[in-house]
Amino acid sequence: MRDLVRSPLTASAALFLAICPVISACTASAIAPPSQAPGHPVAASRGAGPPRAVTSERSSASSTRRSLPAPPSRREPGAAPVMMVLGDSFTVGSGPVPAWRAYACQAARLLGWQPVVAGAGGTGYLNRGRAGRTFQQSYEEELAWRPAPDVLVVSGGHNDQRWSTAQVGRAATRLVREARAGWPATRIVVVGPLWLEAVPDKALRIRDTLAAVARREGVEFLDPLRRRWVTGDPSAVVLPDGVHPTSAGHLMLARWLARSLRS
Repeated sequence: MRDLVRSPLTASAALFLAICPVISACTASAIAPPSQAPGHPVAASRGAGPPRAVTSERSSASSTRRSLPAPPSRREPGAAPVMMVLGDSFTVGSGPVPAWRAYACQAARLLGWQPVVAGAGGTGYLNRGRAGRTFQQSYEEELAWRPAPDVLVVSGGHNDQRWSTAQVGRAATRLVREARAGWPATRIVVVGPLWLEAVPDKALRIRDTLAAVARREGVEFLDPLRRRWVTGDPSAVVLPDGVHPTSAGHLMLARWLARSLRS
C-alpha cells in the first residue's frame, strides 16, 4: 500500500481551526502523522444537531445566514487546495471506522489537499437520520458560512429511497444551486449513492436522477455504482452490517475518488 500524501498546515487551514475548533476530526489528522490522529470510533450519528425542540430557532438562524454572502477564499498562493465533502455515514465514518479513516479524508490525503467534512450518518438529500437534518441543512449549518473551498463534493442518495426520485432531484437541484450561488468559483462534484454489493433498483433510479441534475446544472457527476467493489471475500471490504465499508473498503473508495478528482 503506498504511503498517503500529507500536506503541511496552511494559513487558511490554521484560520479554520482557530475559528472553529470542532471543524472535523479528519482536518486535524490530515496535518498530523497517524500516531497523533484521533483514534476513537465515530458513531453513525456523529455530528447530530440540536434537539428537535429548537428546530424553529435553528431554521431562523439558517434563514439569516442564507441572506448573507459567503466570505471569499483567502487561501494563500501555493497553499494546499481545500476540499469540502458533504455526505452520510460513508463520508463521516461509521462503526469501527473513524472520520479520519473514512474515504473523504483518505482521498484528501492522497491528493495533498485540506479536508473539511460535514454531514452525518443516516442523512440524505431528504432523509434526516438521527441527526435530524438533511444535506441542505448540514450544508447551511456546517459549510455555507466558510470561505469558498476549491472543491465541494456532495456524496449521497443511499438513504433517500423513501422518497420519489422527483423529490430527490428537486432537493439536489436546490443544494447545487445554492452552493454555486455562494461559491461561484468552486468546483462542484456530485457523487451518486454508494452501494458496495447488490444494488437495489431504486438506488439506480436515484443515481440516474442525480446524474441528470448534475448535467442540467453544469457540475460534475461521479458514479460509484459503475465499479465492482467486492471481488473476493466480502468481509475484506464490507463490515458485518452488510452496508458500510471496512477500512480497506474506505481506502478503495478514496483511491477511486482521488483519481476521479485529478482527472
